[in-house]
Amino acid sequence: METLTASQFNPTGNISGLKFNDINANGRLDPNEFGLPNFTIYLDINNNGSLDFNEPVNITNNFGGYLFNNLPPNTYTIREIQQPGFNQTTPDQILNVTPGSNLTNINIGNVNNRGEISGTKFNDTNTNGIFDSGENGLADITLYLDINQNGFLDEGEPPTITDVNGEYSFQDLPPNTYILREISPPGFAQTTPDQIINVTPGSNLTNINIGNVNNRGEISGTKFNDTNANGIFDPGENGLADITLYLDINQNGFLDEGEPPTITDVNGEYSFQDLPPNTYILREISPPGFAQTTPDQIIDVTPGSNLTNINIGNVNNRGEISGTKFNDTNANGIFDSGELGLADITLYLDLNQNGFLDEGEPPTITDVNGEYSFLDLPPDTYIIRETQSANFDQTTPDPIINVTSGSNITNVDIGNVSNRGEINGIKFNDENANGIFDSGENGLDNFTLYLDLNNNSLLDIGEPATITDEFGFYSFEDLPPNTYTIREVQKFGFSQTTVDPIVDVTPGSNINNVNIGNFNEFL
Repeated sequence: METLTASQFNPTGNISGLKFNDINANGRLDPNEFGLPNFTIYLDINNNGSLDFNEPVNITNNFGGYLFNNLPPNTYTIREIQQPGFNQTTPDQILNVTPGSNLTNINIGNVNNRGEISGTKFNDTNTNGIFDSGENGLADITLYLDINQNGFLDEGEPPTITDVNGEYSFQDLPPNTYILREISPPGFAQTTPDQIINVTPGSNLTNINIGNVNNRGEISGTKFNDTNANGIFDPGENGLADITLYLDINQNGFLDEGEPPTITDVNGEYSFQDLPPNTYILREISPPGFAQTTPDQIIDVTPGSNLTNINIGNVNNRGEISGTKFNDTNANGIFDSGELGLADITLYLDLNQNGFLDEGEPPTITDVNGEYSFLDLPPDTYIIRETQSANFDQTTPDPIINVTSGSNITNVDIGNVSNRGEINGIKFNDENANGIFDSGENGLDNFTLYLDLNNNSLLDIGEPATITDEFGFYSFEDLPPNTYTIREVQKFGFSQTTVDPIVDVTPGSNINNVNIGNFNEFL
């Protein structure tokens, strides 16, 4: 007879098994049926159908498994706390635990008693009601289950919004018959009927696809610079930016309130979108200086139409004149190499040909290089004149220019020659009193020289005067043509050794080395 030791005898027992998703609701754990985690399983010792204090309880693990161990011998009823959306497919089991028993595979089935509906809201471009290859989903569309069948989304009715791919789903639905509806976005019409769907426990109804077609249209094209005025958008012709186009719905030739306008972009491109089916007249607000070379377009927009290349030509009906105001140093009336532009000279178009710059006549001022331009000129014949400077004489006749549509007339150059002259020289220390500025003789600073206009040998108010610099240098500039006598204000101790110079100044002359000697009587 075998004797059992105390260490070999186990007075308790175990119960274990799996809480599983009984997909086919047959009450058996079939292949491909998986465990359900986080279900509460308990041993209902007093058999009252509720989890009471001190009754053994276990929560299923990630694989749906549970285990009660070290159970005293007893008869136990194993139950679960029902979770929303699930029904138990196996009866509660009554188990007799004896010392040392290990009751395994006590599996408990549940089936999802809710259902799902899913599908895609798609752009039914061919309006055939079928989600065809190449048709895309529509995002941000609201769908709902119209439980009370009144055609509106009411409080308590499940809504959803389609994702970026147009996909949607309704989950955790109690068994029922549902009508699936949408809140149709502006510009779209539904191409499939509202779906009537019977949801049964555990059903997963997929590919419930709903089609929509865009019932609006688009018009697009380019506003272009029709440089050859042939009404065709030719290669090399550019778009015109910032031009206002509009759809003249009432056909009165004006942009009225409520008529769709648009402005061309930097490339001259425009578009009208989301247009209800209609016949439209496409017009422009013509910018100054341009004439339209294509007729106003009459366009039929049908549902879903995308009318492209509706191009509208304009030609510049203005012209330009440009050139340079130059210093015609040799007075030959030609802008020769080496001659420079004259800045800050006012030129104007003498529209009334009276020789004066009048109000309303276009003026311009030459830039630092003497360049000028007149832009945006209507076709006409223009005379270009200048506001004469007292110091310059014009060496070219006033240009007479015929401006035609789109013309760009360049190199209309206008010459001026200085009508003033200069005198300069050195006041020198004539050490040998010979009246000649000899080598080694230095200039005398701070001597006052003047042009004796009235020839009275006195420096009078209004007579040009200058003071010699540290090297004895002096100059008289911007002198009108005349004959000038240069005199000095005598300094004590100095005697003049040269006669007072008499100098003829002609237009543009620069008379140098008019030197004047003085002898220091105290050296």
